[in-house]
Amino acid sequence: MPDAHLGETNTSNTCVFCAIIRDEERAYTVFEDDISLAFLDRRPLFPGHCLLVPKVHYETLANLPVS
Repeated sequence: MPDAHLGETNTSNTCVFCAIIRDEERAYTVFEDDISLAFLDRRPLFPGHCLLVPKVHYETLANLPVS
């Protein structure tokens, strides 16, 4: 995954979302396209609670591009 700060691949194994995208961690996918992945939360706040994450690693939401 390109790193938001360095523009390089994120090789860190500390990001669980990156591991899910790389199929290294299990997740129940409910939606996927070229730029994002949505899956059921492992510790949901309510039934059906999903997480939507970009397929490119960003440190914070503030680093996401407007597009």
